[in-house]
Amino acid sequence: MTANALDAVSILALDLGSVNTRANLFDVADGQYRFIASGISPSTVNAPYFDIGEGIYQALDRLQAITGKILLDRDANIILPSQAGGEGVDRLVVTYSCGKPLDMVTFGLLGDASLESVNRLASSVPGQVLESFGINDSRTADAKVEAILTAKPDLILFAGGSDNGASRSVLKIADLICNVLRVMPAGERPEVVFVGNQAVAPTVKDKVERFSAFHVLPNVRPQIDLDEAARVETGLSSLVNQVQSRFIHGLDRISTICNAAPEPSTLGAEKIVRFLSATNDPQKGVLAFDIGGASSVAISGQGGETRINGFPFGSGFG
Repeated sequence: MTANALDAVSILALDLGSVNTRANLFDVADGQYRFIASGISPSTVNAPYFDIGEGIYQALDRLQAITGKILLDRDANIILPSQAGGEGVDRLVVTYSCGKPLDMVTFGLLGDASLESVNRLASSVPGQVLESFGINDSRTADAKVEAILTAKPDLILFAGGSDNGASRSVLKIADLICNVLRVMPAGERPEVVFVGNQAVAPTVKDKVERFSAFHVLPNVRPQIDLDEAARVETGLSSLVNQVQSRFIHGLDRISTICNAAPEPSTLGAEKIVRFLSATNDPQKGVLAFDIGGASSVAISGQGGETRINGFPFGSGFG
């Protein structure tokens, strides 16, 4: 057995889909670190349970039957970390594609700069961009407000300006967003994520947080020729978890025992594509398709750079 294998830890990976719940076990076997087995059960995110917990229990129960490894204690809790007798696992990670595909509205300045980057960031979130506004959008302010109200977004992603760059145009967008939030019922207002010029973030926060939850993440376009959308994805994933917890009952409960915050399955797949494209021939790209029951995604990568295209339909659609 290699030193790396000796140092390896057992990992339980839960994948929460809209149709199935999968419990995947990775551990050392025959001196090598490898995938051991998978337990699958129907998802319980919808009726009659409306909670992911039962589906997780059923998937783990089947995984125990397949492997003979004890993963649950007498109270049906996952045993973390592993015990001296081999019960349990050392790490727990969770990905999910169930829940509500999020409806998003994006804002940026230039179409080939901050707007392009923020839309790329949005593609890492399970859902769809219903409206996208750039500085050259010819619609009137009233027409923009009406379009956003019609879209009823769950999330607004707001970019614009390189760091210490444009500020006046960014603040005008903030005022537009405030006008929209002001006329929306308090319980239906989307959360707002700012990923633009960090120098004006405090001012934007003062304007927006009076009306809705407001979050600041690093600039997706800190320089006009530097796209940092991929670097912001992990932070956005944590915020998406908070939003999705309203639709995926039990997600916040399983999050408390995970070794890392749950993340959308799309983001997990993108990391694999990014790794493969960075370690293989840079002249050759990597293309992956993930077709789920309710949504699908196509991910391309070359030289460590990735692109995601998500679609709000999957194999469960006729």
